[in-house]
Amino acid sequence: MQSHYLAKCLSIACIVILFLVALGSVEHKVFERKSYRNQATQKVANGWSSQQVIAGPVLYLNYKRSYVDRKFDKELKKYVEVTKERRWSEYHLLKQSSTNTELEIQERYIGIFKVPVYTANLGLVSTHLGSSIQDDNKKRLTGASIMISVSDMRGLSNRPTISWNSQSIEFRPGTDQRLLGNYIEASLPLSSVKRDATIRLNLKLRGVEQFGIVPIAETVSSSMQSDWQHPMFTGNYLPDKRAISSAGFTATWNVNSFASSIGKLMQTCTNEPTACANLLIHNQLGVQLSRPVDVYSMTDRAIKYGFLFICLTFVVFALLELQKRYSIHAIQYGFVGAALAVFYILLVSLSEHLSFSTAYILASLACSILISGYLKVALDSKKLALGLGLAFLVLYSMMYAILKSEDYAFLMGSLLVFFLLAGIMFGTRNVKWQDHTKKTAKAKSETSNPEMEKD
Repeated sequence: MQSHYLAKCLSIACIVILFLVALGSVEHKVFERKSYRNQATQKVANGWSSQQVIAGPVLYLNYKRSYVDRKFDKELKKYVEVTKERRWSEYHLLKQSSTNTELEIQERYIGIFKVPVYTANLGLVSTHLGSSIQDDNKKRLTGASIMISVSDMRGLSNRPTISWNSQSIEFRPGTDQRLLGNYIEASLPLSSVKRDATIRLNLKLRGVEQFGIVPIAETVSSSMQSDWQHPMFTGNYLPDKRAISSAGFTATWNVNSFASSIGKLMQTCTNEPTACANLLIHNQLGVQLSRPVDVYSMTDRAIKYGFLFICLTFVVFALLELQKRYSIHAIQYGFVGAALAVFYILLVSLSEHLSFSTAYILASLACSILISGYLKVALDSKKLALGLGLAFLVLYSMMYAILKSEDYAFLMGSLLVFFLLAGIMFGTRNVKWQDHTKKTAKAKSETSNPEMEKD
C-alpha cells in the first residue's frame, strides 16, 4: 500500500516538473512574441522616423584672445615678446525658452502588430539678453550661430526657419559632432547677438512612440497636448501639471538651470562633444505613447501564478482521493495540468487579436469548461465537476484582479496564497492523519508477516 502511494506521489511530482518546463516554454514564447512586436516597431521607425529628442536652441559662440608671450630668440640671444592668439568656442544659454507641442497620433501596422507614430507640431519662443555676451579686449567675439539638435533628422517634415527679432534666417545642416550628434544651425550677425532678441521657431517633426525635449536655457517652460489617452511621462522631470482623460492629455513643465545643471552640462559638451549626446539624452523631459495594456507583460505576470494553480489543483485532487475515496489516475492529473498550461497559450494568442480582458475571459471560460467536462466523466460526479469548474473561474477572476492592480499585486497575491492555505487547512481539519499512518503501517506489517494472517 505504501509503495503504491509512493509511486503515485513520484508520478505526480514528475508531472509537476514537466508542466513547470511547459510553463517555461510558454514564457519563452511570450518573450519571442514581444521581440516580434519590437521588431515591428523598428521597421516602422526605419521607414517613418525613430524616437525624437529636441535639444536647444542654444548659441554657439566663437572667441579669440590676443596675449603676449615671451620667447627666447637665438639670433638676438635674448627673450622677446611675441603676440599670439587663442581661439575657442563655447555654448551660451538663452535667458528663457518656451515650447508648445501638439502631438498628432496615427497608427501603423506590421502584420498583426500596431505601432503608434506621431507628428509633433512644435512652436518655440525664446529670449536672448545681449548684455550677457562678453566682448572686450580679453575675450573678442568672432562668430556666432544658433543651434538646435534633432536626434533623427529624417523626421523633419518642413524646412525650419528661425525668426530673430522678426528677421528670417534659414538653417543649414551641421557638419561636426555637436549636441545630439545631428543638428542644424543658422549664422548670426555679431551686432545682432549683442542686442536683446526674441527668437521664434516652428518645427514639424515625425517620430515613433516617444518624444522628448532637453531643457537648454536658464529657465524652460514646456507644454504638450495630444488626443492619446495613455501617456507615460518620461525623463528626469515629471510634469508640474497634467490632465489625462478620454479626450487625451495635457501636461506642462517648468525647469530652471539650477535644477537641470545645464550650464555644467554644456561646458562638458564643449570639451567632450562625442560624449555630449548621451549626457543630453538622459537630461530630457517627455512623454511615451504607452499601450493601454501590454498583453505580453500581463501574460508574463500571469505565468508567475501557473505553479500555484497546478500545485493547488493537484492538492485538491489528492484531498478528494483521501476523503471521498475517488480514484484519480496520474494520467488524469496530467490532462488537467495540460489544460491549465494551455490557458496561457490561449491568453497570449487571443490577446494579439482581441482586447486583453476579452482574451482573458474567453481563455478562462474555455479551460474551466474543459476541465469541468473532463472531471464530470473522470470522477463520475456532475455536482463535484461543476463545483471545481466554478472554483477555477473564481481563481481566474482573482488572478485577473491581481494583474490589473499592479501597485497592489504583491499584497493581493500574498493574501490569495494565505486564504488558499487557510481553506485547505480548514477543509482538512477533521482528517485523522494518524489513522492513515497506522493503516499504512499495519498493511506493511501484514505484508511482511503473512503468518499473522494465519493465526
